[in-house]
Amino acid sequence: MKRWSWLSSGWTLGLTTAVLLLATVSPTWAAEKKWYRLTGTIGYEHDDNVNQGALDRVSGKSDQAAVFTLQGRVDPLPSPDWQLEFGYNYYQQIHKRESQFDLVTHTPQVTFGRIADTWEAKVRYSYEYNLLERDSFLRTHNFIPIFGFAIAPPLWTEIRYRFQRKTFFTDTRRDADNHSGQVEQYFYFWGNRGYVGAMVRLERNLADSNFFTYTGLLLSPTIQVPIPLVGARFNVAYDYLHRIYGGTFPDVDRARRDNVRTTTVTLTKTLLGPLYAEFVYTRISSGSNLGSADYRENIYSANVGAKF
Repeated sequence: MKRWSWLSSGWTLGLTTAVLLLATVSPTWAAEKKWYRLTGTIGYEHDDNVNQGALDRVSGKSDQAAVFTLQGRVDPLPSPDWQLEFGYNYYQQIHKRESQFDLVTHTPQVTFGRIADTWEAKVRYSYEYNLLERDSFLRTHNFIPIFGFAIAPPLWTEIRYRFQRKTFFTDTRRDADNHSGQVEQYFYFWGNRGYVGAMVRLERNLADSNFFTYTGLLLSPTIQVPIPLVGARFNVAYDYLHRIYGGTFPDVDRARRDNVRTTTVTLTKTLLGPLYAEFVYTRISSGSNLGSADYRENIYSANVGAKF
């Protein structure tokens, strides 16, 4: 199961916070600005309870899947003080048996920003188009202003707001305008290769149907520790998501409540040149008074990737 960008915490340090902090604590990094980035992975995934959380659809069955990703970024500006980045993300998941959960995602995006010595300000627009079992499923428009600053070199704070317009092709009751605000705080150590972080997000989802209108709170601590002797890094992240819905479902005698706890453990190992391997375990415990949203899930995945 793909963890949707608008459902998960969004720990994307590699292309945002970590890079900016390195520029802050090491001025020579800014002169080495790279005008492009390309990352691709191919992987295997075993899921003991395949589901599609965006539709509250749980199979109760285990399956295996092949997963492919591609991420590309181009920044034509030569100045390290400005960012004009054009990007594209591709995600594909192909199941062995449960093909009704096969997912393809296309995400073009553009980011414009100013990067100073101890702060950054930028705005990002992205368009995400999703297909489920080869049929149009969900599209989103995302507008995200971001402001980050360093209180001191080991500390990085980031504040962002997101407006998102969601359109569901198969269930228009879920169409919504989503507003969210979040604050992230990181403390870096071990030459900026390790960090401890925490994030708080508040969101309000205004759906066309009151059944899918909700207020949400997401809390997410994380830690990453390098393992230099073997060229690896170890990351643990925990998400706690609480949602209160506005409508009462026919099989629930009161308003819907969701409490979703997600633990993700990741081990990444550098191989040869641009190649790396990644092993991920994800445990999802979704508690809800709506039966279709109450489930447990364990996902094991192994990926090989390359970064250029």
